[in-house]
Amino acid sequence: MQSVFQGQDDWLEINKCAHLSLNELKKLLQTIGCTNVLGKENKQLVNLCQAYHSLLDISEPNLNDCTNSGLTTNEKCTFNLETRELGEHEQSIDQPLPKNGTILETPPNTLADTNSQSSLSAASSRNSAILNVLQKIAKNQEHKLDLLEELIHQHVKALLGLKSGITQLPSPASKKERQNWIWYDDEVEELKENSDCNQEFSKAESENSIVSMSETEDPQFPFPGGPGHKRATPQQLQIMWNMMQERGVSKFRPNFGDSIESPDNRFLWSLAHKIFVRLLTYFHRWRNQVSSGRKFEKNAKAKICTRQNNIKHLQIQTALAHDLDETFLKVIEKACSDDESNTEARSAGSSQSLQRQKLCKVKYLQWRSKDLTDALIKIDYQREIAKTNAHCAFPGVQGRIRRRPTIINSNISEIQAPKGLPCDCYDLTWLNLLSKTAVNKLGILECGVLPDVMKKI
Repeated sequence: MQSVFQGQDDWLEINKCAHLSLNELKKLLQTIGCTNVLGKENKQLVNLCQAYHSLLDISEPNLNDCTNSGLTTNEKCTFNLETRELGEHEQSIDQPLPKNGTILETPPNTLADTNSQSSLSAASSRNSAILNVLQKIAKNQEHKLDLLEELIHQHVKALLGLKSGITQLPSPASKKERQNWIWYDDEVEELKENSDCNQEFSKAESENSIVSMSETEDPQFPFPGGPGHKRATPQQLQIMWNMMQERGVSKFRPNFGDSIESPDNRFLWSLAHKIFVRLLTYFHRWRNQVSSGRKFEKNAKAKICTRQNNIKHLQIQTALAHDLDETFLKVIEKACSDDESNTEARSAGSSQSLQRQKLCKVKYLQWRSKDLTDALIKIDYQREIAKTNAHCAFPGVQGRIRRRPTIINSNISEIQAPKGLPCDCYDLTWLNLLSKTAVNKLGILECGVLPDVMKKI
């Protein structure tokens, strides 16, 4: 194989890239646009070349059908867009340029010439677009390799307990420390790993498992001689410490002057690898728990928002039935409270009834006046009367009951005071606690709206 790769045909022999020298691999990657090859080992460059070859389709794939190409949606869009732009660019280059600088349209002589030029342009555009996509994939893979390398460096520094500014490596483990090491064969250790995995997670999440430290000690370096790191969490350090104690390792002290294949070094580096895998497993489990919690919270907020919108809609319908002013309809849109809970209780019917009726407690709005609250309660009362009459004719499942506890027993709503409401919609005690600037920002309307509302309902 040539040492300099210039054409696409050279990719046919990419399976032999493992036999190339380091310089030849760099030239191969630079040919397709991968310029960040400094500091990479031979094995990393070989993996990159093989990854590019698996994505490059030599049989001229259809640009309109990228479903099986393994590319993401954004990469497919970029693929087609860059192909079209490059094709237009090449067509403009192929046209002759006259003396005055304008491009003349030169029609082809035959249909065969037209097909030939079109095929060459499409093939060139396709190859260019493929290489552009490969450049983006190369950057992403290099970023992942750099991130993994950074995590490994951080893991080793945490095991050693090296603080920032310390460049000298610690001395190897003493003979007395090595005598305390607990050696397992692979089969016994695998069984122990599987049985203790869940216990390790519960230990790390328990506050009692964290080693007690005084206020003067550094929480990022709680153990003398390691583990410790400025970017490590207490749970991570606790997992590392527990696994080291299980193997009788008081300090992680490899012999950097000896071969990595020596028995003592292999013991410690094997332990470091198992700790690294355990931390990754713990991180994934923690992330799944956080994701589940956020999903539950998001669904709960969505239910509250839907319930609040339904209440607004029903209150507005009742207000329209009583011919209330349009200004008050806007007040309903902004002054509706949210519900605190969604508990269930037995319905008020027969004891043999299996139906359950949902209950909700209405939260307390500090900024809303008592007169406005009374007006909304009356509207809800009129709505319940209309709903009861409808249920007498068409019985069915009873709706949700919204209870309004006393102010002392109510939870305060987080809904902020809206702007532009009439003056009698705001609580005077709450307004007196605000500064003049805050009151002016509310844009309170001077005219009241509640007296007419109370007369009509």
